[in-house]
Amino acid sequence: MDSSSIALRAPLKLEPSSKWIRPNTTYEDFSAKAYDAESIQRRRIESIISTITLQDNKELQIEHLFKLKYPLIQKRNKIIKNPIKLIFSKSKLKDIDAELDKIELEIYRLQSQDTKNNMDIDNLLLHMEKKLSRRNQIFSESSSKA
Repeated sequence: MDSSSIALRAPLKLEPSSKWIRPNTTYEDFSAKAYDAESIQRRRIESIISTITLQDNKELQIEHLFKLKYPLIQKRNKIIKNPIKLIFSKSKLKDIDAELDKIELEIYRLQSQDTKNNMDIDNLLLHMEKKLSRRNQIFSESSSKA
C-alpha cells in the first residue's frame, strides 16, 4: 500500500440521535501568538464596554440627581415666597439648602471626573516626554564623548 493513498479520518462518533457522524476535524489555533492576540482583543472590547457602561451610569446618576434637585428647589421657593412660613421653617430651609449643596457637589464631582482623568493623563504624558528628552540628552552626551 502506498503511503500517499492513506487518508487519516476522524473516528466515527455516536450522537444521541443514533446517527454516526464525524466530529469537526478543524481545530482552533491555540498557539501563544494567536491566544495573546485574542486575549488582547477581548480585553479591548471589555474595556470599551465597561467605559460605555460607566459613562451611561454616570449620565444616569447625574440625571437622577437633577430629578432630586428640582423638587427641593420648588420646596425652597415655596418657603421663601411665603413670609409666614419663612419665620417658622428656618431650620427646614437650612436642611433643604444643605441637601441642595450636597447634590450640587455630587453633580460637579461626576461631571469633572473626565476632565480630572484627562488632566492626569496629560501630566503623565508630559512627565514621560521629559524623561525621554533627558534620556536622549544623556545618550547624545555619552555618544559625543565616545
